[in-house]
Amino acid sequence: MARAGSGVLAMALAVGIWAAWILIVRATVQPGAIAPLGPLELAVLRYAGPAILLAPVWLRIGVLPRGVARWRLAAMVLGWGAPFPLFAAQGLKTADPALFAALVPGAMPLWVAALSTVFLGARPDWRGRVGLALIVSAVGLALAPAALAGDALTLAAAPWLLAASFSWAVYTVAFRGSGLTPIEATAVVGFWSTLALAPAALVVGVDYANLPTAALAAQVGFHAVMAGVVSVAAFAYGVQALGAQRAAALSALTPVTAAVGGVVVLGEPISGLLAAAIIAATAGVALLNASPGVRPSPAR
Repeated sequence: MARAGSGVLAMALAVGIWAAWILIVRATVQPGAIAPLGPLELAVLRYAGPAILLAPVWLRIGVLPRGVARWRLAAMVLGWGAPFPLFAAQGLKTADPALFAALVPGAMPLWVAALSTVFLGARPDWRGRVGLALIVSAVGLALAPAALAGDALTLAAAPWLLAASFSWAVYTVAFRGSGLTPIEATAVVGFWSTLALAPAALVVGVDYANLPTAALAAQVGFHAVMAGVVSVAAFAYGVQALGAQRAAALSALTPVTAAVGGVVVLGEPISGLLAAAIIAATAGVALLNASPGVRPSPAR
């Protein structure tokens, strides 16, 4: 019982960090941000920190871990590596956290199901099929308010958010057969992502000078330590303590947590259709996680 309780607490910590990441990025990249950073600056923080903190891990297993196919490693890096925060931050410039929640963690399992069906021959049972139907309806409901209102800025964010969702799904499918632990995968992805971002940072440049020292320290601490390492460790412990299925069910609360946080912390209202989309997406993710054919929950 004590182990189960600690597992629930670990998952609550992981979900809280994931939701906070959405809110912090939105507050940082939106027009008129008090302490703005661009997508590239955020991506460097997100991966350089874990690459340094987890250096003992990738030095131990190697940056090309034995037994991990090169295509699988490339898919993991391109999926959960540098492209993801670039896509996500670009979308969050004009999309609120609720839309992000519906289209990224909410819709990600749709891509996982498609990739698993095409490449792995997976076949979801009735729960998975109902879950997929709910997620498809969630995407439509999420975009309906912007489409009806002719909100060009929000609609312009949708491709970026769906690209982030797809890249996350690519990582999820590739990770499953890698044989790596979540911490090992985070270390290796952090190394290669930092290497990939270095030329862009040198050519385009990254600018942290506009941030006060305290704000920069907070950004580094959150992205490098909390989002980059602590959330991964918490999720891994939650899976060990609760089992993959129960942990995955709790991770489905991320969209709701982020949407509520957007209202409470950032003061960004949620329309009725968008609220329905988030509820549908959360229910769809939970059903898919219960389906033996397709389980989309990531080991982040």
